[in-house]
Amino acid sequence: LYSMCFIDSLVGYICTAVSSSGNELYKTTDAGLTWSSSNTGIKQQITDIHFSSESDGYIVVGGWDQGAIYKTNDGGNSWLKEITTTNYGLNSVFSMDSVAWAVGYNGVILKTVNNKKDWITVVQGNITMKELRSVTNAGNNIVIAAGIMGETLRSTDGGYTWETIMSDWQNTKTIRSIQMVNEAVGYAVGEKGKIMKTLDGGASWKHIDNAMKPELWNICFVDKFNG
Repeated sequence: LYSMCFIDSLVGYICTAVSSSGNELYKTTDAGLTWSSSNTGIKQQITDIHFSSESDGYIVVGGWDQGAIYKTNDGGNSWLKEITTTNYGLNSVFSMDSVAWAVGYNGVILKTVNNKKDWITVVQGNITMKELRSVTNAGNNIVIAAGIMGETLRSTDGGYTWETIMSDWQNTKTIRSIQMVNEAVGYAVGEKGKIMKTLDGGASWKHIDNAMKPELWNICFVDKFNG
């Protein structure tokens, strides 16, 4: 299993590793008690999925020079490839309302607005050359991206300009997944079981002690308290 996304306490999606017939997408409508499957037809390695509603979602695929974005408007029954301006592999996608962002290798950051089928490259190597692993939105045009060596970027204008945020992980551990649970509170997880938390919309991050040391790959909250 490569990626998981819940849009509320009941409805969620999981995507599997690639097979000869394409990646399988699994959907639950009962908080994970049962799952139904459909084949995406996508034969590249899917690295992330994100749904902003039960019908509208995105998939990104990875690989150093094989980045691509697919979109569904029917709950994952069919997927269409979007137009992008980069070939770099993509690791994460996040969408809300009519806006979406994607990040990946060489610090590339893409954005699309108004549900368009084409994406613009807003950042590619001029802020960081480090691979970005996750992207999320905190509301009020605040977008946060993070990746290897603890690289953490924050935008306050919807993703057009970015600043580097210092954290306990800077130049050390890889951040693999971030999620904001509201406009102020969010979490990041990654290498060697590390967990960080923000209380100010991603402007600063603090380490949370974690007795377990497994590799953490993804984080998903269905509301402020449950994740």
